[in-house]
Amino acid sequence: MSLTLRRIIFYSFCLLFLIISPLIILYASGYEINWRHLFTPLAVQKTGMTIIYSNPAGADIFLNDREAQYFSSPFLKQIISYKNNAIRTPARIKDLLPGSYDLRVELPGYWPWERRIDILPGKITHVLDINLFRNAAPQRLAEVKPQEISLSPNNKKIFLPATGELFDLKTQSLEKISPIAFASSTIASWSTDSNRLSAEKTLLNLKNPDKSLRLDKIIGSGIANLKWNDELDKIYYQFKNSIDVFDLAGEANQAIVTADNILDYEVKNNNLYYVIQDGLGAKLEFYSLSGKKITKEINLPASNGYKLINPGAKLLNLYDQKYETLYLIDPAAANPMLETIDSVKKTVWVNDKELAWANDYEIWALDLDKNENRLITRWSQPIKSIIKTKVANYILFATEKTVNVITWTTSDEIQVTELAAFDSLASPVYDDSEKNLYFTAKSGSEEGLYKLNIQ
Repeated sequence: MSLTLRRIIFYSFCLLFLIISPLIILYASGYEINWRHLFTPLAVQKTGMTIIYSNPAGADIFLNDREAQYFSSPFLKQIISYKNNAIRTPARIKDLLPGSYDLRVELPGYWPWERRIDILPGKITHVLDINLFRNAAPQRLAEVKPQEISLSPNNKKIFLPATGELFDLKTQSLEKISPIAFASSTIASWSTDSNRLSAEKTLLNLKNPDKSLRLDKIIGSGIANLKWNDELDKIYYQFKNSIDVFDLAGEANQAIVTADNILDYEVKNNNLYYVIQDGLGAKLEFYSLSGKKITKEINLPASNGYKLINPGAKLLNLYDQKYETLYLIDPAAANPMLETIDSVKKTVWVNDKELAWANDYEIWALDLDKNENRLITRWSQPIKSIIKTKVANYILFATEKTVNVITWTTSDEIQVTELAAFDSLASPVYDDSEKNLYFTAKSGSEEGLYKLNIQ
């Protein structure tokens, strides 16, 4: 080998070293060459990373319609199976050039999830709130007429008040449960132990049906507005111009307060709260059950449409049905009236501090900690119900024909997915532990009680 050739080889290796070494150092430091901007200041850019979680896990990830893979080399793809090369959630994807990406997450049997994300140089973009929902037809459990239904607190039984029937979710059986004369009703409520039901003026004892009671036969025909409390052996009700309590064990009745024009009431934390019409206005009275006296009262605008709703909420929820106004009240505060919201049709508490509410075509979220009331979405069909879940970033809602889920991020990006559609559909109830929706619906000539597992 001549001296000239040896020098050429030597200097060539030196040149390659000078070119490759900085590239390796840059790559190790989190930089990458952007070949689309090779001769611009953007030729070398610091990369970013994204961390992606989904529920359920194991979903495929696509960035700008390209599937995320561990190796992009055609040679390596030949020796590594597709299954092992695909990046699936939960995932950490590194060395992404800065910019906006269309992220799509897919899992067989589930609706796809899409969102636009931004990758920043030297930063980690977290996408931790992906909930995937099953793409499956609802299962018909029984042939029943469409009606509003009531799910027991232990999520084991469904009461169909229009026909006085009980559906057992474990045995998948439907039975008539009232052993005494019982007029069908659209109003029903469960005791907290799931052993008793109140429907109109009837108390149904599910453990011992022979002990079911018709309170109107015991007390009188003026009985109305039955309500349970945490006290399992007592039920409250209105009778003429008083609010009374009935002791189930001793079958004894006791009047608590007497007042004219009582519109509604609620028993909470050893206190009785009731609203009355008072001349040209109205009042909310606070009555101590232990002290047996009125401790506070709030003057309200004139209306005969006041109802106390959402009894499980931490705050009192006073709703004026006539003017569609919701008042949120903290009985322990020096100034109890915390918030007033207008144009309210439906409400549900996501947690103690966040309320989801809807009018006919909009869903909103009120955050009491942030003192923020934000619009989540507008919808083209009237919203008939919104459904609470334990997951903070999605809400289920129903129209007259569809069940839908809306998900959102902290940056208020939303995605709405239609989960089921029928000719007509009654408001669903939800079992959060099993992720099951139950509802009655009709499609063509077929009607019944349906179950839809959403996750």
